[in-house]
Amino acid sequence: MSSPERVYRIVSAEAWERAQHEGCLTPNAFDAASGFMHLSARDEVLESARRYFSAASQPMALEIPTHRLGAELVWEQVAARGNVAFPHLYATEVNVDDVSAVFPLRPANDGSYTWGSPHCP
Repeated sequence: MSSPERVYRIVSAEAWERAQHEGCLTPNAFDAASGFMHLSARDEVLESARRYFSAASQPMALEIPTHRLGAELVWEQVAARGNVAFPHLYATEVNVDDVSAVFPLRPANDGSYTWGSPHCP
């Protein structure tokens, strides 16, 4: 399997606003406990958002070209997600300039999400 050219970091609207102010995305508590920043391939974004984000948090999928992440980006199987390989970033931050597009994730009444229209960061 070849790696996708882009991965996605799902964050709340508040976390994205903070990152823009600080200039970088940093690990959240879940990342710190795991030892890496959690990312998703495009096919996994909506399910990850459903599992881990409430509609009130206004989740967003930040698109990041994989070549910007370097050797710290590692694909690892996740047993809890059917042994699907997920991108994990073993780094302390991601520069906001590495984000190529921001997709709002739109909540549905059943707790699922759909992709919103992208905008440039």
